[in-house]
Amino acid sequence: MNKINVLFILLASWLNLQGQETIVTDRPDQTEASITIPHRSFQIETGFGFNFTNEMTSFSAPNTLFRYGLFPFLELRLFNEVLVEKHINSKKNSGISDLQVGVKVQLFKKEDNKTSVAFLSHLITASGTNQLSNHAWGNTSRLLITHQINDKTALGYNIWYSYLNSTKGNLVLTLSCAQAVTSKFGIFAEVYGDWIEFDKAIVNGDAGFTYLIKPNLQLDASYGLGFNQRMNFASLGVSWNIAPSPKVVSPTND
Repeated sequence: MNKINVLFILLASWLNLQGQETIVTDRPDQTEASITIPHRSFQIETGFGFNFTNEMTSFSAPNTLFRYGLFPFLELRLFNEVLVEKHINSKKNSGISDLQVGVKVQLFKKEDNKTSVAFLSHLITASGTNQLSNHAWGNTSRLLITHQINDKTALGYNIWYSYLNSTKGNLVLTLSCAQAVTSKFGIFAEVYGDWIEFDKAIVNGDAGFTYLIKPNLQLDASYGLGFNQRMNFASLGVSWNIAPSPKVVSPTND
């Protein structure tokens, strides 16, 4: 294959990506989007995060979610992160977190309706580095709801239950408001609460922005803090959707 053919293929792929739908991501906030990615597209959402609490300092470098649109209503998902953790009065631990595999299913989405609903479920595997693993299999599942207020404003809600081995599990509620400032720049603010083991409530909040470099390529940043505990985190990320190239039909002579 000569250089001209290679350049033509790259240009055609780039033009195809420019014409696709605007990317919708599950980062950087805690509220997952209530729509699946386009059919047969592959999406990478990755970033870096810093987290500080009274008990621990951690750095995630990177945390990555892979998504594939298996059907128009269903996507496959895989999440993992490389972690560095330092607990008070203990040595630093580094390695890979427990791998999560899952699906997101579109339950309701219509063009003439401002509300969309989806269901997400991840299987948590006991596969991480020894010092970072939960050493137990578990599941985290969410009901995802989004309501489009107008052309620029949307509210997102998640109801989330997480279970690991013999624990009672945690219940999480999230509420996020996103606002489009321009066609490329958006901001959001969010509050979310964890009911740990159905015994202790932890409430946090965060805010941030997203910026579209291209319809399929987005940058993001966020900052969060604890409302009833000492906690701060910050993150930077990038998301990229890779759409399948359209089939080229050769012209035929009648």
